[in-house]
Amino acid sequence: MIYLKQERWVGFPWFRPVAGRRKVRNRFVTASAVGLAGVLGWFGVLRAQAPSPGQASADALPVEVDRGAAGLSRWLRALQTRASLLMVTAHPDDEDGGMLAYETRGAGARAVLLTLNRGEGGQNAMSPDLYDALGLVRTEELLAADRYYGVEQFWTRAIDYGFSKTREEALEKWSRERVLSDLVRVIRMTRPLVVTSVFIGAATDGHGNHQVAGEMAQEAFQAAGDPSQFPEQVREGLRPWSPLKVYARVPSFAVTPKGMYDYATDKYVPVRFYDYVSKTWSDQKPATNVKVPEGEYSPAAGLTFLQIGRLGLGFQKSQNGGIGLPAPAPFTSEYHRYGSRVPAASREDTFFDGIDVSLAGIGSLAAPEPDFLKRGLQAVASLVDRAARTYAPHHPSSIAPLLAEGLSYQRRADVCHRDSRPVFPRGRESTQPRIRGCRHRTRITRFLRWQTLADHNRGRAPQECGGAPRAQGAVRRGGAG
Repeated sequence: MIYLKQERWVGFPWFRPVAGRRKVRNRFVTASAVGLAGVLGWFGVLRAQAPSPGQASADALPVEVDRGAAGLSRWLRALQTRASLLMVTAHPDDEDGGMLAYETRGAGARAVLLTLNRGEGGQNAMSPDLYDALGLVRTEELLAADRYYGVEQFWTRAIDYGFSKTREEALEKWSRERVLSDLVRVIRMTRPLVVTSVFIGAATDGHGNHQVAGEMAQEAFQAAGDPSQFPEQVREGLRPWSPLKVYARVPSFAVTPKGMYDYATDKYVPVRFYDYVSKTWSDQKPATNVKVPEGEYSPAAGLTFLQIGRLGLGFQKSQNGGIGLPAPAPFTSEYHRYGSRVPAASREDTFFDGIDVSLAGIGSLAAPEPDFLKRGLQAVASLVDRAARTYAPHHPSSIAPLLAEGLSYQRRADVCHRDSRPVFPRGRESTQPRIRGCRHRTRITRFLRWQTLADHNRGRAPQECGGAPRAQGAVRRGGAG
């Protein structure tokens, strides 16, 4: 298949990260005896990388909700949490864009969207492009929408072969093991705390591809942490990862004396739902455990999160011809929890209830937690909290020294990590597994000039790991977005 943009590939060629304003190189850190790679990978600083000569970028400017005060407010929230989630859908335009916008822009979570196929078997409302050509169109449309959702994008190897009436038909054409393997791979690469889906794997999903997306989200939640599942991925360097919770959106349907209507088969079917985590059947509608307030207003953006999501959906014109924005009003999206590895109440305020998503919670990835890491995380958390409390949209550069100080802590933590890594005899390094999927990224100083921060630390002598920073020199105030 031909792709329209040159991008850095992650893992295998069927996975492709979302295009960004700048090409970004993530820092991948090797595994250590105490597992600090996963911890410090979270604090790997983004490095701005200009496009190579002759290479055009379709995303020369950030979208409007990532500019100025709106963008800086978002990233300040992101600095205060390690929350992360993965959403699984079947086709482009299936996603719950309002929920994704709320979680990334309102709650500061890191989010990944995994779409099973590129929609090449669908219809086209805007042009005569069909099949592979339509797949290319819908790929680019989804990438444009992703910029508003604030997510990183992945696909599987599944092909959209057209309208599918049943889950069994889709699995026959795609192979259950193949699709599950791809989902497990992405979970092990991106390591989310929570897995979500728009679908539940039942007749209420309609399209057979939708039902497979709902089923695979729950099954991958179980399989990704099991090293005996797809061991070839472990041999390649990925490590098992167990998300802590899995949710799916509560379906909307009417119960009649004939049962519930399945639009894919144009028949009524019994009201029955299968839980792929607990392996049980139920004749009751899935209960609501979390209500996501997508209609909540974002003052900095001047829009509700549902409106931001609809701005992204509007780019998928091959499917909807373009859509208008709904009026600002209260709106919630309801989700049912299918599994949890932490204590959870029947009614929750967020997907992350019961999970330590604070910066200090990053230390839980290393057991036992090194003292320098604990002190460093506490210091960074304090600086971020001060920056968030003192941030003023009319004077954004006032928080530059605080963010630069936090960056200096991160850099010293990197030094401590490098010094703490075990030294292997010559020739044995290649036998040590490496975490290729460590994709946690720090959003520190996204809107500050990188050269300012480099100048601030250039020429300074190394400091003791975890110690207090030396007196700060003069810092040029970088422009904010």
